[in-house]
Amino acid sequence: MNTLPIPKLVIFDCDGTLVDTETLHMDIMFEFLEQHHHNITNRSEIEECGYGLTIKDFLHMVEHHFGYALPSTAEQTYKDMFERALLKQGSDIRINGALRTTTRVAKSFPICVATNGEVSFTDIKLKAAGFYDELPDLKFYTKDLVQNPKPAPDLFLYVAKEYKTDPRDCLVIEDSVTGVTAAISAGMTCIGFIGCAHDKDKARKDLETAGAHLVIDDYKDFPSLT
Repeated sequence: MNTLPIPKLVIFDCDGTLVDTETLHMDIMFEFLEQHHHNITNRSEIEECGYGLTIKDFLHMVEHHFGYALPSTAEQTYKDMFERALLKQGSDIRINGALRTTTRVAKSFPICVATNGEVSFTDIKLKAAGFYDELPDLKFYTKDLVQNPKPAPDLFLYVAKEYKTDPRDCLVIEDSVTGVTAAISAGMTCIGFIGCAHDKDKARKDLETAGAHLVIDDYKDFPSLT
């Protein structure tokens, strides 16, 4: 039985929630680091620290927290590598059940996407994964629109204002502690999604600790909302 409040707006994160690009992102990131002559021996530690971060913040983290020296062109070089990989992956990046769920939810509520991702990448991901085929009017909002990306609440509050909706009437679906923290800080209800997590027990605990009101590991368990 669904115990969540009925929303007036449903906001989906993108990476790890609608499309499974986190593994691809990490694979390309470590390929990039190795090209710059870094022998990566602490991949799992870097991955754990990096989930949910923007590309810029991720690179800053590996430089300053882990001590990797990167060139000034690092961000653009990585973006070019990642874009090529995305186009090659195509619809394979779509998470099982995500398109069916968003299509069903959109029949009853306004929906949109809010992500820490880049504008161009987000558009490529949603198009390649087939979301525009079923939801041609789907709008997305990125970190470029606000001063502070997630885990700050700014992006979610921006979206709520765009839809003239009280944050308390918004439902957010997020896969990372970064995203859940942002949603809870914005005063929104949040469903944590751990379908792409490698360690689901840890992921569930982390998202619950961050404040998620419900955590699911498969879209078949997504509540009806009505």
